[in-house]
Amino acid sequence: LIAGMLQIKRAIETGGKPVVAAVNGATMGGGLEIALACHARVADTTALLGLPEVGLGLMPGAGGTQRLPRLIGLEDALPMLTDGKPIPAARAQELGLVTDVVERAALVETAVALARVTKPVQPWDADATQGARVLSEAELALLAAADKKAARRAGAFDVAELRILDTVRK
Repeated sequence: LIAGMLQIKRAIETGGKPVVAAVNGATMGGGLEIALACHARVADTTALLGLPEVGLGLMPGAGGTQRLPRLIGLEDALPMLTDGKPIPAARAQELGLVTDVVERAALVETAVALARVTKPVQPWDADATQGARVLSEAELALLAAADKKAARRAGAFDVAELRILDTVRK
């Protein structure tokens, strides 16, 4: 199932046509992972975006641990990945997760207009790098601090958080 979802997301990313996600309401877990595969995202003012899997003792399994840090940077992605708390659309725009935040009535029209000017290439595909990206010293330090924080937490979710951090490294 996960392998199929990963293939679908790569098909979105590399299909040669711009794909824009029109996000309304709660866009969590796999829904956000699909939106991350799109070339651009526009959200309505009420949208909440998040990867809450860690709260269930799970890790995002469909590429979120790789796409989110590459899109918004590791420092901003780590809290979303390890805390599992959703963020509102306005914060998502500040982070660069969504391009525009609009009223619900303008959502589809804005997404269509954005598709007309969006290049059908993800930033991580534009530079033609293959495989894992090389983490900077600053990113390695962020991950080391996150490891310490995760190791200090009590509860059943420590394993998921540590696995998420390991996956981000790969």
